[in-house]
Amino acid sequence: MMSTKPNLRSKRTTGKSTDNLSVPTEGPINDGEQPATQPADSPNIPETEALPVQQQSPLLSKDSSTLQDVKLLLSDDKELVSIVAATISKHILSSPDLMDKIISSICGNETVIRSISDAIIDQVSQNIYSSISMDNETIAGDIITLQEQNDRLRKEHRGMVDKIDDLEQYSRRNCLLIHGVPETANENTDTLTLDIITSRICEDMELIEIDRTHRLGRKRVLHNNKTRSSSKPRPRPIIVKFSTYRARAEVFRNKKLLKNSSYSITENLTPSRMTLLREAGAHAAVEAAWSLDGRINCLLHNKKKIVIRSTSDLRNL
Repeated sequence: MMSTKPNLRSKRTTGKSTDNLSVPTEGPINDGEQPATQPADSPNIPETEALPVQQQSPLLSKDSSTLQDVKLLLSDDKELVSIVAATISKHILSSPDLMDKIISSICGNETVIRSISDAIIDQVSQNIYSSISMDNETIAGDIITLQEQNDRLRKEHRGMVDKIDDLEQYSRRNCLLIHGVPETANENTDTLTLDIITSRICEDMELIEIDRTHRLGRKRVLHNNKTRSSSKPRPRPIIVKFSTYRARAEVFRNKKLLKNSSYSITENLTPSRMTLLREAGAHAAVEAAWSLDGRINCLLHNKKKIVIRSTSDLRNL
């Protein structure tokens, strides 16, 4: 075997012609030696060794025009982009070494890091803005709905308050207030009331037509001081509940007969209607204001009579 190796070199050398053309050697080289399984001019590269990335695909070169063509092609075919991306991702994930190289390259490149940071910031900002915009639209819609509900509830509440006030005033329809009656100790308000009515308004009224009488409110006490030491407190009004509305109406209709006396008669109004009556009497456009069966009547300076139901009616005068 040692004598055959020089012969192999000599045959390869002599196999070349003067014009540098290679002539393959046919048949066995020497006695008992096996023929070569690989051509003499083939590169001796193992089959399992992979080429470097730049040698395998020139498309990865930034200066390659083919890469631009591929990008243009992929930009118009989303399905193809998805397939290519999935293939590349699978290849990267299956190669830890390649993954480490990519991560190291990204982490070491400030431009890439800045681009990624800007992209993340822009995406997060856009998501936050979209979320806030959606929340603002939702909140604005909720505010409008709540305002509508609030307006409806206000109207319902106003309606219920008016109905309650009407019911309360109706319960007072048989009552009148007599003002200016002096207070005395151990007084009998039934007797005082009947004496005033029979002596000045209705002579034939009997005690049976009066259901109940009493002073209204707490007893008034005026504290002594230097300027008003001799003054007396104003007497509390007497509230009179008549047995029938007919008897009450007759007394109230003839109340003008008390004009030249210290007494006066008014209706027993609810607090809201009493306030409305005071405001109507103090209004600049109103010449006179009074109540009749719980309704507030006004005489304007143009001699027009109107009924006031709320303070908004006064504001519209």
